[in-house]
Amino acid sequence: MNEKEVESLVEKQGYSNSDIYAELYYQYPIFLNVNEKYKKMKLSSKLVYMLLKDRNRLSLKNNLYDENQKIFLIFEIKNLVEISGMSKNTILSALDELQKVKLLVKRKNGFNKSKMQMFPNFYYLLKPVLCKDDVYKINKITHQENRQKNLIVQNLNYGTNQYSVDSSKFELCDTSMKTRDKNNFADSSKNELELYKSYKDSKDIKESHNDDLLESLSTKNNKLDEELIETFIEENLLKQIWGESIVNCLKLASNSDYRQFDNWYKKFKYAIRSAEKEQKIQLKIIYEICNNKYFVDHVREQLSMTLRDLIRRAKTDHRIKQKDDYIFASLKNKALELIELQISEGIDKQ
Repeated sequence: MNEKEVESLVEKQGYSNSDIYAELYYQYPIFLNVNEKYKKMKLSSKLVYMLLKDRNRLSLKNNLYDENQKIFLIFEIKNLVEISGMSKNTILSALDELQKVKLLVKRKNGFNKSKMQMFPNFYYLLKPVLCKDDVYKINKITHQENRQKNLIVQNLNYGTNQYSVDSSKFELCDTSMKTRDKNNFADSSKNELELYKSYKDSKDIKESHNDDLLESLSTKNNKLDEELIETFIEENLLKQIWGESIVNCLKLASNSDYRQFDNWYKKFKYAIRSAEKEQKIQLKIIYEICNNKYFVDHVREQLSMTLRDLIRRAKTDHRIKQKDDYIFASLKNKALELIELQISEGIDKQ
């Protein structure tokens, strides 16, 4: 295809900004490609779920909900065949698979003797059962998509800001978490790491004949550390996973030093994970995976209080010899205590 043909096609069929806003889209749920159980489903089943999700919104708009305020769907197989372009057998197979993985359930109504008429079956679209890692990955993907859009805008404006430094381009990831799921963590580029190291190395300057320069470098390092901490919090969704009070405690412990923040975070995270592994139960600390908001609030409050006390002790109580072991054991014991409460209150069954 020559350049003239390309220009002609773009002129005739290229999207303009008005076309983009006018179009309607089906929304494909990200969890279908993240959760281990759901991503094994056939593509046709995932597409049918996407279509039903759209009809679910239509049912809500039309007030199609039962006596328990649960939204239901009414549809004919032939309509799904027409919309999707799939065969009837493919649609039936997809509906069957969705019911097997408990993303869809059917209530058979049949013939109503009192009203002497046939009632259509009700289909209920079900919410997915997700773990903490799934929620993290979904939020991570969404965040990365938004970040890519911002980077595109920044790159388009590169010519007018050629020599500016954008600290948001630092992508420092927790190495231990990369091992657990390396597909969902962005590695920092070599240049970014070199830039980071060059700033951090300035802390090692022992002598200087220019006191003003030393003070300037120190100020820059503090600001960079603060930016790195905030970037780490944002990139790894710490506030969504652990709550703002716990994140604030970790920031307090770090004293605006990135390495200290990373060190405290690892201690905290490993202690919680160790307790979960020992009990073989996930501590419900994320709203998205627990229906009991008050319990999540209680867990976060208890852990932040314990963390705050440990930070104080680590700084003031010189009787503690093995501080890392003490912090780990204290946090793990508190997590075990909260898991026991979770079990006794039947939170896992809610």
